[in-house]
Amino acid sequence: MKVIKQLLPGVLLLLVLVLGSVYWYQRDTGDCRQRIDYSNVDLYEDLDRDTLLSPLQEEEYQHVLNDWSNFDLGSDSSHIHQRLKVSTHRELIIMSHDKEGQRHYGAVYLPQQFDSTQQYPLMLWANGLNQKDPTVYVTKNALIDELLQGLPNYFVVIPSYRGQALQTYYTRYCSDGFFGDAFDGATDDALRLLHWTQENFPAVDTQRLALFGVSRGGTVGLLAAARHPSLNCVVAQSGPTNFLLPIVSRRYGKQYRYQFLSREAPLSILREKIIKSSPLFFVDSYPGDLLLIYGKKDWVVPISNGENVAERLSGKSNFEYVKLEGGHSAAYTQQSIRWIKEHNGKSF
Repeated sequence: MKVIKQLLPGVLLLLVLVLGSVYWYQRDTGDCRQRIDYSNVDLYEDLDRDTLLSPLQEEEYQHVLNDWSNFDLGSDSSHIHQRLKVSTHRELIIMSHDKEGQRHYGAVYLPQQFDSTQQYPLMLWANGLNQKDPTVYVTKNALIDELLQGLPNYFVVIPSYRGQALQTYYTRYCSDGFFGDAFDGATDDALRLLHWTQENFPAVDTQRLALFGVSRGGTVGLLAAARHPSLNCVVAQSGPTNFLLPIVSRRYGKQYRYQFLSREAPLSILREKIIKSSPLFFVDSYPGDLLLIYGKKDWVVPISNGENVAERLSGKSNFEYVKLEGGHSAAYTQQSIRWIKEHNGKSF
């Protein structure tokens, strides 16, 4: 009994620490969620939508291409915040890259049994959009675990986009920026993280770069393909492809207004953001292999998004289009992994 009394304070302290850790893990420890503010979604209530969403003009198209060609992939500085050994026999690195006063976090899983003298392919995972929980979970995530297991000898790179949190086991990192920059802005962040990984890990085989994205991540994948032709292959599933359509602005309602119409800017700038977020107009310039996947029963991102891209890419020899019987969350991960292995250079 005396021994128990002596141990009791230590046991109680341990219990408090455990419960505190669980609470800290479960609550939103960053301020990402508080940054999503819909108060300005009716800022342009009287705007002429016919003018805003009129067909793309050639000079607008050329302006966007010119702007993207001048995009600086480099960061002003970068930091490594955590290095973790994970159960998949990999090392997980949590880093941040800073640009013009904005900090964005990313995760890099090294290949299993990593040897810095060897060359390894890389896959960037572009995550989807969740307005209620702006978080990308890089641990305890079944889908990411599936990718890690299916691609054991790959670098697996995971960005958290602007305004989004990156969550490891018990730590949350909140990236700076406007969460509404969810497509072209997110592509900026993904490409900078990809560039950082190549710069800091000479073991990345730059001839074997892949990208896999679903939903918003599918749009980011198509935009990255158009903007970064050194990507060897891209899998894009269930992503919106044309925000310049009136029916799309009505479909996504408040979310659409939050992303494109909640900040004051001239009409030309508003249109430019919408155009830059619409890969339909640009993806035909991508020279690499592309796998496009949509669900026939997808009511979130209708299959018409895929049909329009498929029509534009008709005749492209290294383009494949898969129509699934299911909806927005239709599973195609294992098939996508096999496709990446087949199309991302030599077998690995």
